[in-house]
Amino acid sequence: MGAVDTNVLIRCVVRDDLAQWHAVASLRSRYREAGQQLFVPVTVLLEFEWVLRSRFRFDKDKVLDAMAQVLDADDLLIDEEEAMDDALELFRYGEADLADCMHERIAAAAARSPLHTFDRRASALPAAELLRVGAGQPVIAALSSDQLDLTRLQRPQTDAPSPTDRPPPVAAPSMASRC
Repeated sequence: MGAVDTNVLIRCVVRDDLAQWHAVASLRSRYREAGQQLFVPVTVLLEFEWVLRSRFRFDKDKVLDAMAQVLDADDLLIDEEEAMDDALELFRYGEADLADCMHERIAAAAARSPLHTFDRRASALPAAELLRVGAGQPVIAALSSDQLDLTRLQRPQTDAPSPTDRPPPVAAPSMASRC
């Protein structure tokens, strides 16, 4: 069983590149004929929503329609499908972003609620809770010294060259030389 990346789902819905759309249609047809499904990771679904919103300027209703197309496709196996269905309902009627709805639903399904957040819109979700900072009390002061000490973090030693040891990037050929 194979999986698909975000750009493959984008081509299915947006169809802004006909050659790529045909390649996706051919891929899906091959899998259907073999009686197999293409796997769609939950991370791909979250990025899919973000790309539709930020790059293609889809509003909430269009995003919901596009997500329904993906979730309803018989040839796609959706990771965390039940949580995504629930998250889409929360997203449809609420103020929180889809990613926050998905985080909250996955946490709830894992019996790890509440989802603590500083995001007021996300905190309105059923299994989320707004994390507050005490008046005049710095957040770090509430932690013990061994819980969070960023000064102790060190870069792992590797044999890989440092960025300054690497050769300079090769210049891309000009458009004229590609024709």
